[in-house]
Amino acid sequence: MQSRMQPLSVVKLEDAYTDALPASRQLFERAQKIFPDGVTHDNRRMQPFPIFIERAEGAYKWDADGHRYIDYWMGHGALLLGHSPSHIREAVVEQMGRGTHYGASHRQEVEWGEWVCRLVPCAAQVRFTASGTEATHMALRLARAFTGKTRVVKFAGHFHGWHEGLEVGVQPPYEEGPEAGQMAAAVHAVALCPPNDVAAVRAALAAGDVACDPRAYRWTLWRGADGGRVPGISARRNDQGRRPVDLRRGGNGFSRGAGWGASLVWCNP
Repeated sequence: MQSRMQPLSVVKLEDAYTDALPASRQLFERAQKIFPDGVTHDNRRMQPFPIFIERAEGAYKWDADGHRYIDYWMGHGALLLGHSPSHIREAVVEQMGRGTHYGASHRQEVEWGEWVCRLVPCAAQVRFTASGTEATHMALRLARAFTGKTRVVKFAGHFHGWHEGLEVGVQPPYEEGPEAGQMAAAVHAVALCPPNDVAAVRAALAAGDVACDPRAYRWTLWRGADGGRVPGISARRNDQGRRPVDLRRGGNGFSRGAGWGASLVWCNP
């Protein structure tokens, strides 16, 4: 016996969505007048418009129309303790009473750097940056300055920030050509390799003109046919045996030292 239930059409779903979220729709109409695409981050593009959030606590967040959601996104993965945990709120309020932007060195930055080195086993030194894009940009500059080489290897589909030095082959069909406004010379300095293809990486490194090979980030890992990690690919190291590692996303894998931030760490072998 055939089911009497019929799938909702896309039009009906959009109508139901729009009817349920009038406040978000109004905010989006205002946002379209001041933000490109009406959003402040690419991941917030939604059809017919994004949900606008009013508040969040613990595992939940509430939109401008009062609907509650279980939040699996958690601030792009940064909120390991959930939204607005009480001890974090208290610490922020306490610090606000002491000042917000000293424009000078202070004790907390030293303690923060010590914690990064403590939590990331290979960490020897840390440089804090204002964004992940800045961290990877600095990593490329350091590698090129030390090696005197220009080319870098990156993996198709992986995102390392918005500077044109690595914004190559991020979206399908993973082309190496420059996008609008992107300098061709910057794109041609990138060797784009498929993930999990050791032969392609070895071929890219064979000429000996590669300054660095950014570690894989996004949804693929270096895995062999048997499911184990692929051997034989090592990061470039300087003469002290250290290598710059971008900790902007994922950090040291899924471990105690992992997490999102904006920092560049010099690692021991």
